[in-house]
Amino acid sequence: MSARDKDDVGSVPVYVIESIPVRGDHRVGPDEREREGIPAPPHLRIGPELGHGAMGHVHPALDRNLLRHVALKRLDKHHLGVDMYRDGFIAEAQITGQLEHPNIVPVHELAVGDNGVPYFTMKLVHGVDFKKWLASPEHLAGSAERLEQGLEIILKVCDAVAYAHHRGVIHRDLKPDNVMVGDFGQIYLMDWGLARLVKTKPASGQRAQMEAQGPVGTVTHMAPEQALGNPDDMDERSDVFGLGALLYELVSGQTPYGRPRNINDALFRATGGKVIPLETAAFGIHVPQRLNEIVMKAVAPAKTDRYQTVVELQKDLRDFLRGGMHLPTERYEAGSLI
Repeated sequence: MSARDKDDVGSVPVYVIESIPVRGDHRVGPDEREREGIPAPPHLRIGPELGHGAMGHVHPALDRNLLRHVALKRLDKHHLGVDMYRDGFIAEAQITGQLEHPNIVPVHELAVGDNGVPYFTMKLVHGVDFKKWLASPEHLAGSAERLEQGLEIILKVCDAVAYAHHRGVIHRDLKPDNVMVGDFGQIYLMDWGLARLVKTKPASGQRAQMEAQGPVGTVTHMAPEQALGNPDDMDERSDVFGLGALLYELVSGQTPYGRPRNINDALFRATGGKVIPLETAAFGIHVPQRLNEIVMKAVAPAKTDRYQTVVELQKDLRDFLRGGMHLPTERYEAGSLI
């Protein structure tokens, strides 16, 4: 979770107080904490909400002992009475906490507040998400800078996903919003709330949120099998599609299924695997043939036609970068002076 839009704590010089715990009031009043169900553990000083999703809310917080700024994610109080949501929230923290990798945001703590609301704390990332990075005027679609820098970012995301797959976890919601680009080059894959175990099973078995039937992920970036909604049909290759969707958007500025009219149209396109050819989406942009082949293989509608592992996709991307094939080219007539 980024703090750039709220408090630029990343630019504050390191300081030492030499006593614990550090005093100071929460920056969220008691009435709001009670009304919204915001946990207020004594070792943290809670700040105003940074953002929220369907299941939870995120706040900046200060660890009163370590003077470390963290992000606190709490379950929405309206979901407390639903076992599947509560267990799913806890599962997200436990999964992320076990995935110790330089490109996966670290989880520090999982607990239940005095008000009964579960929460976990994680690293507070200072930077922007990849969606904002892609939309920046500094990274115009078609520019060599955007392509080279963006491929380096996606390769780091591939590292994170490949490690998760090795540990038996698929992400199932790979999209630019869930990739954080830090101010000093750090790349983090965020939000493992839709992750699924593929080598083990959760203690709650088929009642677990990760085993629920129905479309999973973000429809503009999900593989057809995710849109069709049978968890047993989703595997590592579903994440390969998600990575391919990131590549597709990096290269063309568009998403694989184009611009659907509404959610029903989006699901129709996703379930049918109606991926628009990259050369159509990137009309007017020079796309090297080899890169076009890599992207279209990654977003192939049929799992058997995709890269079978993230490592295979990574190898082709790295070979493409090392070969300098991303550099702009210019053709000259025979006999021309260069």
